[in-house]
Amino acid sequence: MRRVHLLSLSLSLSVAFALSSGAALAEEAPPSGVEGQVGRPARADPAAEYTAERYGVTVAEATRRATLDPNIDRLAALIDQELAAVSGGIFIDHSQAAFVRVAIADGATLDDLAAANKLIGTVGLSDDAAVVRVRYSYPELVAAYARLGGGGDGIEPAKNPVKLDSVGPTGVVSVGINVPQNAIDVGVLKNGSLFAAAAEIGLKLGDIVKVRETDPIVTSACTSQNFCDPPFRGGTYISVVKIGGGTRECTGGFVALAPLSLRRYVATVGHCLASVASTTQFFGRVANGVVVALGLPLLSLYENGCVVSSPSSACSLGDMGAVRVVDYLTTGWDTRGWVFNTSVDNSYPIRTVQLWGPHVGDSVCAMGISSGQACGTIGATSVCWSNLEVGLPPATPYRKYCGVQRVNGLCRVDGDSGGPAYRFNGGYGVEHASGTDSTGCFSLYEDLNDVASTIGLDFLHCDSATDFVCRT
Repeated sequence: MRRVHLLSLSLSLSVAFALSSGAALAEEAPPSGVEGQVGRPARADPAAEYTAERYGVTVAEATRRATLDPNIDRLAALIDQELAAVSGGIFIDHSQAAFVRVAIADGATLDDLAAANKLIGTVGLSDDAAVVRVRYSYPELVAAYARLGGGGDGIEPAKNPVKLDSVGPTGVVSVGINVPQNAIDVGVLKNGSLFAAAAEIGLKLGDIVKVRETDPIVTSACTSQNFCDPPFRGGTYISVVKIGGGTRECTGGFVALAPLSLRRYVATVGHCLASVASTTQFFGRVANGVVVALGLPLLSLYENGCVVSSPSSACSLGDMGAVRVVDYLTTGWDTRGWVFNTSVDNSYPIRTVQLWGPHVGDSVCAMGISSGQACGTIGATSVCWSNLEVGLPPATPYRKYCGVQRVNGLCRVDGDSGGPAYRFNGGYGVEHASGTDSTGCFSLYEDLNDVASTIGLDFLHCDSATDFVCRT
């Protein structure tokens, strides 16, 4: 199938490896397991299995740690309120018994350290969290990040930006805050400029910056392998004929309702709807390989980034969209709040939308029509990146996306765009793009709460895999 990506990547994936710290304490903890299809026993959540395999803990311990997500959110909020000036951020390290790491900068006083430990006890994490000392505070990291063109999450553009002359306008792929490493990551293309860039940045900003080699980042789009019989659920095939010809194939994310009209939609990413007419049908595919009309795109509310004059230009738009599921009672496209996540578990229930976190270091899994199910570790909770648009006027050569999240170790390929990301029966986002750098492959996805608020949808949820009456 034809490869669909946003043309040639140029400059500035701004990856903020920062903690989302404002969430309130949730009333419920994630479930201890997930139900399989009818007649199958409960099994461990795939995110728990991934954590256990990767970090050498038991599945039961990985599941227990996930139940502490609300406590971690509360701790993050308290640290932000009381110790923001000396905090280096909070992250998860499952290789440690005290897996919640509270970074406190060298400038902190003994009273600050005592306050941090007291807050850990206040939220019930005395046995699961520990203070670690770091050189730089998070405000210092943000200041350096902004000087290198970073943005998003309310970060103001720097008044004294640093331009990297040694790598040219297209040599930098990524700029971001790496909380676990207490540094700014700068990724440059593999073109021999690595050491020159490192030397130049070192002279201007010092050792707060770490430079590494990376490949370009592309949005994934177009092949298909996995599909299933109705009812329609997340993680399955959708396709459409583009303006000018050619077929675009993506993965459906999560099923939702419009709150007033009660029309049913499947959320996906905006670039799957780009160059598509509002009157053009999307299609789904049933198990015998036949494509069946699914519905029309919701073009009035979708986002496909911003066209900007430079990678450092301001942008608040992400990559999200929705396709209507029409005539679901007569065509067979009934809808469920499930995810098709493996060939033997095609009714994984989604019970809620991201009540907890996400926290840097959390395990998350995703489903795509090409790659199937795979899992990774959250490395960033806010990402901006831009690529060079071929054929646009010189004054507006870039398309930029902001607000997406990064999952390290989660490898995606063409066709996976739009697919659901989830953990412990909670919906976390829809797949957006992927890349590879010196740490390995990673994927980017849109936060599901952002999708819901932007497009105005309420996502369906089911209590179990046998629940055929799903609610919003």
